[in-house]
Amino acid sequence: MDQLMNDVKIGKEDIDTLINTMMTDYPTEEMQDGSSHVMWIRRETAKLMRSQIELANKEAKLDNREKAIVARERALR
Repeated sequence: MDQLMNDVKIGKEDIDTLINTMMTDYPTEEMQDGSSHVMWIRRETAKLMRSQIELANKEAKLDNREKAIVARERALR
């Protein structure tokens, strides 16, 4: 999991946009009591990265499946 997260490429602009969106969509009063913004942002960012990794894995499986189908069709010609 750590290696997958290290492989995710996020630019500074993406991080700034993410933080601004999160702060706007989830204001302080919606946070758990005693939570700091930093810890909350880390937790929400980790959730987002996990979902992005899962999506990337699903896309890779679909790409591999498509390549296998194309190769099989070429072999049948």
